[in-house]
Amino acid sequence: SDPTSSSPQAPAVLTLTANVTVKARAFSAAGDAGPLAEGYYEIRSAGTVTDLPNAQAVHHLAAAKGGRHLFRIPVGTGERLTVYGEGGKGKSMIVVRHGSAPNPGVPAKGDTTHIRGASVVRVPQTQAGDYYIALDATTALSGRSLIAIVSGDGSDLMPWAQALQPYVSMETFSPTSCEVLEGMIGSGQRRLLRYTTEIRNLGTRDLVMPPPEDNPFFEYHDCHGHYHFKGFASSRILDLSGNEVRTGNKVSFCLLDNSRWDRGAPARRRYYCDSQGIQAGWGDVYDSGLPGQWIEIGDLAAGNYLLELTVNPDGILPETNYDNNTVQIPVTIPAP
Repeated sequence: SDPTSSSPQAPAVLTLTANVTVKARAFSAAGDAGPLAEGYYEIRSAGTVTDLPNAQAVHHLAAAKGGRHLFRIPVGTGERLTVYGEGGKGKSMIVVRHGSAPNPGVPAKGDTTHIRGASVVRVPQTQAGDYYIALDATTALSGRSLIAIVSGDGSDLMPWAQALQPYVSMETFSPTSCEVLEGMIGSGQRRLLRYTTEIRNLGTRDLVMPPPEDNPFFEYHDCHGHYHFKGFASSRILDLSGNEVRTGNKVSFCLLDNSRWDRGAPARRRYYCDSQGIQAGWGDVYDSGLPGQWIEIGDLAAGNYLLELTVNPDGILPETNYDNNTVQIPVTIPAP
């Protein structure tokens, strides 16, 4: 049920023993209620194998010490498989094996069938068939994200859902502000749902943008003093039945390296606004406070909705995989 100010306070660790929907809400000392957070948690019996879609992250994984999550992903011959685990609390080990589930415990000396890593496992040349992935909890574990990427020879863009962190804001825009002059929004007081956009390049190659001058896919922003690639990302709000209730503008980006999410990627930035692109293993992050990082919601009624973000919505940029270009997260809108 929806928590109230008189509901029991959540402990530091909440142990779940059955499939359950958990709802949480923060309250100020004065009793003011924050937004509602909600998640469905599923208890998987030992040995359960879950099929893992390519380049689609699984979030909020948790386990007691010694627990294990098992996944399976099909791979072709000679492809590259990379598995990442990140975020949350506690320690875990990723173990990958071709053809069957990894054995528990530390592999015997000289065993090359098991590939292990604390945060990343790379298989540069795969065999055809199913690869099994175990996420083993070496301590109590919560909030871990896991993603397996089967990549070809090219770039692959994906929005990172965990970065969105939406919130509602009331703001006033003057007629002379850059946002109004550039047609992002009308002047006056506006009610916005703001969010952060993080676009990761999961592929094996850099996304390299062409020179922007005289290129119809770019536009020059006088207020910012540089070119942006037009329509790099789009967003909308859906009701829980999937119907669109609000639409954001397609947002233009100056594509650059500003977040190295893969520790195996080159350590130095390569792309900036005057030479645009995103390295493999890097991401471009647009903070929620930046212009255009919003959907105008006006008098949208209070309730639970879905925030959807799509990168490269028109398919203009070449990618090896377009199936992971859209993410959705739940969002609670308070009363106007």
